[in-house]
Amino acid sequence: MRSRLFSTLTMVALLAGCTVGPDYQPPHLSAPERWTEGNADAPHVARADSWWDGFHDPILSDLLQKAVSGNKGLKIAGQRIVQARADLRIAESRALPSLGVGGTAESRRQTQTLDWPPPASRGVYPYYQVGFDASWELDFFGGTRRRQEAAEASVGEAEEAQHAILVSLLAEVADDYFAYRLALVRLRIAQASVAAAQQALQLSIHAYQGGERPRLDMIEAQAHLDAAQAAVPSQQAEADNYLHALATLIGVFPEEFKAPAVGSTSLPAPPPMPLSLPSDVIAQRPDIRRAERAYAAANARIGVAVADLYPHFSIPLDFGLTTSSLHQAFKVASLAWIAGGTISQSLYSGGRLPAQVDAARATAESERLNYEQTVLGAFREVEDDMANEATAKARYTALAAEAEQDHQALDNAARLYGKGETGFLPVLDAQRQLYTAQDVAAQSAWSRLRSDIALYKALGGGWQTISAGGHLAEPKCSKDCRDNGSPEK
Repeated sequence: MRSRLFSTLTMVALLAGCTVGPDYQPPHLSAPERWTEGNADAPHVARADSWWDGFHDPILSDLLQKAVSGNKGLKIAGQRIVQARADLRIAESRALPSLGVGGTAESRRQTQTLDWPPPASRGVYPYYQVGFDASWELDFFGGTRRRQEAAEASVGEAEEAQHAILVSLLAEVADDYFAYRLALVRLRIAQASVAAAQQALQLSIHAYQGGERPRLDMIEAQAHLDAAQAAVPSQQAEADNYLHALATLIGVFPEEFKAPAVGSTSLPAPPPMPLSLPSDVIAQRPDIRRAERAYAAANARIGVAVADLYPHFSIPLDFGLTTSSLHQAFKVASLAWIAGGTISQSLYSGGRLPAQVDAARATAESERLNYEQTVLGAFREVEDDMANEATAKARYTALAAEAEQDHQALDNAARLYGKGETGFLPVLDAQRQLYTAQDVAAQSAWSRLRSDIALYKALGGGWQTISAGGHLAEPKCSKDCRDNGSPEK
């Protein structure tokens, strides 16, 4: 008897430790040792988090904090994490017994056409029952454990999806903020151009009335003024549009959003761009991390499908009191119970169960390929943004030099006018040329900022600094964390 019990327990233990389906192996895709674009002498950093601090702009930091706290898309992603965690608890509960309690009070009548029970026990009688019922599905082949693995990976997938939204949000807020500042700079230039065009028109009118210049000069001056005046409302509308965009990103109506007091000064120079190692990009980009978690979940679901091919075991248990007389309800004679075990096995499903396994394997393979595609796309994005950043920097340098030359030309024209060696129209022409060059240089400065922000986004920077309360903060990192370049979680 003891040996039979030992053998039974041993078999149950062995079955309980059996988990069908493939064990998860993280995908491996070798990253190149260096980038083909970018400055090889740039400092390498493990992460590009808190990249906005390099601008030393408290208004930008405040806008980013408000966006993290109020953006609706980020909150939606947060609720999806809550949902995924609830699904994980559901999956975990499947491994535990279920227990219920119930009671019945009925009046029953037996049929009169049976040979049993005897006629004396037939007729109408009361029926009272109260008790517990329990059941426990034994996870002999690991289907429940695989469900837990899939649910846990899905939680990570939802978390990384929120991180990806956060990275995009931070970049978009910074991009729109500097675009708003660019619109103010261009508005100031447009207003200065209008003033210069008005002066040129007045001089042209006087020169024409004095017979010194032809009427064509006056017509051209008027055309220049009209064009300059048309640019002013356009730039104002552009500034307003970017304010509306910032309001939406922050999560408020445009009328509730107060315009940042940034003035109309020139755009700031971007901070020095540190260069992450290629291997760091795989570790910190949320879209890559999300793709890896999606593959892990799909791999676990193969085991769920395979487990359905095997028998299912469960232990039902009913325990309670049953009587027809209330005064006997709590006597030992009223005690009733049922205990046992059940097993079920599908013999024919029309090919449904094997097809589910094939579908799960195909899904896992597609997720693995999607991971590799995501990595390749991320590396291309970084390389493209590095090239764009270098191009934008070189273009801005050339345009800024051109604007400086035009400024010197204006100074020279003004000096000649002061000596009486030339009229004022050359001065106004030099002003107009300078304003045009300044406008183009301002747009180039913004393009340089945009390319830097895009590169920070491509490197996966920013999500590491969000706290559980939805605030931007420096991530806590131990020595081991600093050594391998991953934040503590």
